[in-house]
Amino acid sequence: MSRIKQGQTFGGRIADILNTHFAARNAQGKQLNGWYKSVWPYGVPFLVNKHDVRREEAVVWFPVLTDNSRSEGNGDWLNTINVDGSIITTTYVGDSPLQDVFGRIGRFIGKNHIVFARRVDQGNTFEFLGVYASERKGNKVIYRRFAEFIEPIAWNR
Repeated sequence: MSRIKQGQTFGGRIADILNTHFAARNAQGKQLNGWYKSVWPYGVPFLVNKHDVRREEAVVWFPVLTDNSRSEGNGDWLNTINVDGSIITTTYVGDSPLQDVFGRIGRFIGKNHIVFARRVDQGNTFEFLGVYASERKGNKVIYRRFAEFIEPIAWNR
């Protein structure tokens, strides 16, 4: 598993990326047959980079992005990206109470996000955008890129 750089594209399914680059396994120790959530792993243990002395936890995130802030979003979320790709803003646009929504996703906020994104107009091609820090601001989550490449072999659960 070699270095993955910003802008590198990947075809296939989410499970293919997770199995190939992050050695994802199910509870029985086998490769994932499929993965239909936008975040992996979905619970503890999260990923940690073995070279990170701070041992910050991370997840792999597969958002659908747009640069149109007036878009309807994808499901209950609108994920917009700025021009240079350094900031992703996720806005909740659904109908559930914010307290309930952020209660479900709260375990991911504050973690680093390794981002493989699909653009609204790109079909099923994923693009690696980098590693982002995340923080909540009201009904939004702001992601700021701090790394433009990863060595997948360095990330372990």
